[in-house]
Amino acid sequence: MNQDTTEVWPAAIEKIVQPLFPHMVNDCMARHVLGLKKYGVPLRVDSDRNPLQDAYEEALDLAIYLTQASLRRPAPVDEERSRLEFLVIGPILGQAWRAASDLKLLLLARETRGV
Repeated sequence: MNQDTTEVWPAAIEKIVQPLFPHMVNDCMARHVLGLKKYGVPLRVDSDRNPLQDAYEEALDLAIYLTQASLRRPAPVDEERSRLEFLVIGPILGQAWRAASDLKLLLLARETRGV
């Protein structure tokens, strides 16, 4: 990483992180509206779905998408950006696979106990 990138990267992160929360709230609201359109009802605590199974499947999807992103080869002009993205994606990818494996263990334990 060159000197310029080292100095610019934290400033870029700061500019992104400060307004991040409102974007995430908007994304959650958009997912809520999408769910209403798709299922006709909001997500409910007392639904007949298994939220741990849903979370496991979503965690697998996340891990697979992040694996795909980490394996993509960047254009040569984007090599520096790609290294920075890998530094961010790498730990999240590990956490995604860990979340998926932990959820699977929990599901298997419940299955074994008949819960």
